[in-house]
Amino acid sequence: MAHNLAAVSFHFPQLIISRKCHQKRHSFRSFAVKNNNNNHQNPPIFSLRFSTFHPLFESPHASFDEYIGDEDRLLRATFSGKSEKLNKGEWRVEMPSFQLLFLKLSPIVDVRLSCRSCAKDYPIHIPRHVSKFLDLQMMRWEVRGMGKDFKSQMFRISVKGATYAVRTKSESKSVLRNHLILDLHSFDSLIPTDFLQPFAEKGLKGMMKESMRDFTQNLVLDYTKYKKEKQNKNV
Repeated sequence: MAHNLAAVSFHFPQLIISRKCHQKRHSFRSFAVKNNNNNHQNPPIFSLRFSTFHPLFESPHASFDEYIGDEDRLLRATFSGKSEKLNKGEWRVEMPSFQLLFLKLSPIVDVRLSCRSCAKDYPIHIPRHVSKFLDLQMMRWEVRGMGKDFKSQMFRISVKGATYAVRTKSESKSVLRNHLILDLHSFDSLIPTDFLQPFAEKGLKGMMKESMRDFTQNLVLDYTKYKKEKQNKNV
């Protein structure tokens, strides 16, 4: 018998998660939608939206646009788990483990990073005046520790995100913006909702909040290091 999900919405207040004086605004929104097995579009049964803002101080000799062009450096700096390069712009990365009921789950994800600058191909949520942005895709998830009764083919997790600088009137002060969308699709109606709901709401949501917090903080720290490297070269 098919298991359907009723529509549920969750709203999370803005959180201050930076220990330093520079504050970062972080908001989350997630919802579950009814899974209609007759719909070939297979809508997500759970979606999570992230939107973050962080102060960014650019250097005229080391712009943020220039910095995000080095995808290899960005991957090493922002993802703390073990990584393996698969091909140009794509890596296999170990994500943070999390506990769900009596299971310890360890996701392994193929991550694709690419720097894009053609405004006509921008996602709808990115302003056209943004000169460059970092496109993030997290594909082909393998969740280890789920047991033999649950296989990766039973569901699909897709994550798409973008990181870019929004310039202000100040020549040096900008705002770092992150957008992230996570969708969970189920391909097997036999997966019980009392597993999928906690898996999404407690497991995936908590893991992605931690990952995005670390991603942003590591990105800002490495960009600061990058500016110092460029400054030393110009001396």
